[in-house]
Amino acid sequence: MKRIIIIDGGPRKNMNTAELLQSFAEGANSVGSDIEVKTVRLYDLNYKGCMSCMACKLKGKVSNICLFKDALTPILEEIAKADGLVLGSPIYFG
Repeated sequence: MKRIIIIDGGPRKNMNTAELLQSFAEGANSVGSDIEVKTVRLYDLNYKGCMSCMACKLKGKVSNICLFKDALTPILEEIAKADGLVLGSPIYFG
């Protein structure tokens, strides 16, 4: 089974970014039943983001896993196992 993770970086649940990503998810699901699509809204999560501690890149111990655990930790683990990643973000100054 193919897994696609969609990251919705838009602040509003029903506006352009969310609608565009929903259309993508519907299209991916229409291709076949062997595709699993999961959408994650960043605004629904409580996370800090990278603090540039470099713990994930210590010499000889590259892990690509953040030392600090928050709501984004399981999402990053899912992304690492996914077959596809879609990023959606609004463009306010286009």
